[in-house]
Amino acid sequence: MSGVNLHAELYKAWEEFDEAEVELRKLRRRISALEEKRDFTQSRCTNIISLLAPIRRLPPEIISKIFAHTLGPGLVDPLKHPLPVLLTHVCSYWRHIALSTPTLWSSLSVEPRYDHNSAQTKQILDEFLARSGTAPLSIFI
Repeated sequence: MSGVNLHAELYKAWEEFDEAEVELRKLRRRISALEEKRDFTQSRCTNIISLLAPIRRLPPEIISKIFAHTLGPGLVDPLKHPLPVLLTHVCSYWRHIALSTPTLWSSLSVEPRYDHNSAQTKQILDEFLARSGTAPLSIFI
C-alpha cells in the first residue's frame, strides 16, 4: 500500500472510535433520563386516573356502609377470612376508610387451632380489638 500512512489512518480510526464512544455515553445518559421521566409520568397518570374513579365521588360514610355489607351479618374469623384486612390493601383511600370504621373490626369468631402460631393469632386479635375502638364487641370462641 504505497502512499498510505497506516499509522495516521490507525490514529484517525481511534479518534473516530473515541468520539463515537463519547457520543454513545451521552445518548445512554439521555435515554436513562428519559426512561426515568417516562416512569415518573406514567406513575403520575395512574394516580390521577385513580383519583378520577367513580368510587372516589362517594362519601366515605357510604363506602364504610358498603364495606360493612361486604362482611355480611355475623362474625368474622380473622384467621380464615380477613376481609377487613384485605380492604386495607386496595388503596390508601380504602385503607383510611376501613381503619376508620370500627364496626368492621368488632365482630370476631375465633376457632382455636393448634397448627397456628399462637403469637401470630394474638397479634391479629390485638389488631382487631384495637381497631374496633368504641364499637360494641361481639366475640365467639
